[in-house]
Amino acid sequence: SPAMQQVFKQIAMVAPTDAAVHIVGESGTGKELVARSIHHFSRRQSGPLVVAHIAALSPSLAESELFGHVRGAFTGADHDHVGLLQRAHGGTLFIDEVAEIPLNLQVKLLRAIEYREVTPVGAAHSIPCDFRIISATHCDLRKLVAEGKFRHDLYYRLITFEIHVPPLRERTGDIKPLAEFFLKELCHKMETPIPHMTPDFLSALLDRPWWGNVRELRSALEHALILSRGGPLHADLLPPPLPQVFSQTPSLEYDLRECVKKWVMDALKDEKLLGQIHKQFLDIVEPVLFETVLEHYAGQYLGAARALGLHRITLRRKLDRRKAAD
Repeated sequence: SPAMQQVFKQIAMVAPTDAAVHIVGESGTGKELVARSIHHFSRRQSGPLVVAHIAALSPSLAESELFGHVRGAFTGADHDHVGLLQRAHGGTLFIDEVAEIPLNLQVKLLRAIEYREVTPVGAAHSIPCDFRIISATHCDLRKLVAEGKFRHDLYYRLITFEIHVPPLRERTGDIKPLAEFFLKELCHKMETPIPHMTPDFLSALLDRPWWGNVRELRSALEHALILSRGGPLHADLLPPPLPQVFSQTPSLEYDLRECVKKWVMDALKDEKLLGQIHKQFLDIVEPVLFETVLEHYAGQYLGAARALGLHRITLRRKLDRRKAAD
């Protein structure tokens, strides 16, 4: 889909550099695959790709796992332990769910990134270490910075280049090829022939919201394969869809719908707006829509009109009428 083509272009642009990359996307969209692609096409591809799953580390172990420790640093430390940052020397460190890093460790990570050196727990000296940082999260780091839950200086170190991986429901054109890919992979693993996807099965795949994204799609296909027993795939073989709670970062379209719904409900309570809610709504949203598209096309009415699906003269008339009304 065009959305994923844009992701591929961003990977191609940033991979040859040593810039820190931050990947944003809902759970199950494939953020780690993006990180692996960046490493694979980088100058560090011969070095290690070390993955740090922060959410899986307890706060008490996070420092030791990331930075390592020396023998005798704490009770139970009976040998030296090389941390994940040091293991990434010459390669790439992918920090998944970077928002989960405890505040007290964020300072130490910032220093490691700035000075390219790591100080294991209990060590008297730092160890030079050359690594590239790629981070990912499903959270809004800007919001966490504003709330004081994430250091602003570390934020700017991590987000030199940001890639947004769109949720599956925003790129439905990818569902069929992804389904074909996963079926081929699963059937090879199960040593069974690839079954036929019936029209109702494909329709069901396209209609689902896929709050669990690509990960949910693969799981649903495996479920259907098991129940099909080698026969064609029908819609009734799919498991129930996951609830929206699985989407930690709702899509912009979802946010927009919710905002419109709230505005309409408020407008219905205002007697002065009754009978002109539609006009009032257009008066609010149309100027923003037209101005944003025109700005994107550097004031060129032809390009903006094509993008909007309007005739150039129609767009100009609408804008002129709004200017006159103002």
